[in-house]
Amino acid sequence: MLAYVAQDPGFIEAVNSTDLHTATAKGLMKSETIDAEVRRKAKTINFLKAYGGGKKLLAARLKISEEEADSWLKQWDITYPRIPTYNREQQQKWKADALDHRPLWPQEAVPFSLRPGNGRLL
Repeated sequence: MLAYVAQDPGFIEAVNSTDLHTATAKGLMKSETIDAEVRRKAKTINFLKAYGGGKKLLAARLKISEEEADSWLKQWDITYPRIPTYNREQQQKWKADALDHRPLWPQEAVPFSLRPGNGRLL
């Protein structure tokens, strides 16, 4: 979904490929030959980038240095440049909404099971 809302053509192409993580690995490594270890790293990077992880978490997950993790994350941003731009735009929008004291989520968007107490948002 991230590829489509951010309108990143390279990431959309990777998502539409037969294997997103191999496609990402090929983009990161600039190579057509990808082994299982590089694919696993690309998969971890994909999930961390989608859910907001950084170099410390990536380094811990892959048991690599923070410098190497930072390099992989920067290469991912170069490979899929519209994703970090979209993420920054969304963060700015949410901060502005919060400062304006506007609700960040409409009541209907939060599943009933996640609402505290009587089902109403606080």
